Amino acid sequence: MTTHRLRRRAALLLAMALCGCNPQAPAPVESDLAVLAQGASGYAQAEPGVQLAFPRDHGSHPDFRIEWWYLTANLEDEQGQPHGLQWTLFRYAVRPPAQAEPGTPWQSPQLFMAHLGLTWPTGHASFQRYARGGEHNGVAQAGARAAPFAAWLDDWSLASTGPDWLPLRLQARQGPFGAELDL
Repeated sequence: MTTHRLRRRAALLLAMALCGCNPQAPAPVESDLAVLAQGASGYAQAEPGVQLAFPRDHGSHPDFRIEWWYLTANLEDEQGQPHGLQWTLFRYAVRPPAQAEPGTPWQSPQLFMAHLGLTWPTGHASFQRYARGGEHNGVAQAGARAAPFAAWLDDWSLASTGPDWLPLRLQARQGPFGAELDL
């Protein structure tokens, strides 16, 4: 390694160390997503040896802090051009299930975030939506259930088309972009 490279690396390390020691550095800003940094006390934990049971385990598990349902697809158009799709629905609990339920379904302890990503040879687009929900609260703006399987946020959904888990149908549209797939 040349002396010039060694000096550059030493200067970079010194600059990084000095930046980290700045007593005038601004305090971190509290974000609306601070709930994501909370501990997992009071929630069920994934444990080795637990047997999964389907179709039940395709549905929601509100005793756990976080879970998600997703679909990724590599597709081709009529001209053979590649396209990509990714759809995810995340469920995140803001308080352990043993804590008292709120007085209104609009304060559901379950938060949902849906994400749609699309790619094509000359570009890409992505979108997100947020909601409180869960079928149990009577609002059903977002949620997931096992039978018949459905995971949704507003009009975006991945759902069984009949009584069995498969086949599935994905529907998600945002402005001029969207996907409608039968799987």
